[in-house]
Amino acid sequence: MSAASDDYAAGRAEIEQHDKRLSTPRAELARRGYELHVVAISNGSSAFLIARWGRSRELPDVAAVESFLHQAGAR
Repeated sequence: MSAASDDYAAGRAEIEQHDKRLSTPRAELARRGYELHVVAISNGSSAFLIARWGRSRELPDVAAVESFLHQAGAR
């Protein structure tokens, strides 16, 4: 494998890890009318964008997404 292939595979693995951890929060936010987007993943860190009604908020990590979800009324 080439270095580019290794980088792609590593990046893909990071995305899949985030997708698994975010599947429940994403579904809960969708039920409340929000959209959740991963806007950056690099070196194990990520940023997220939550949007609804033409407004958005950037959150620095999954813990912040979970906190926002709690504030939005999830238990």
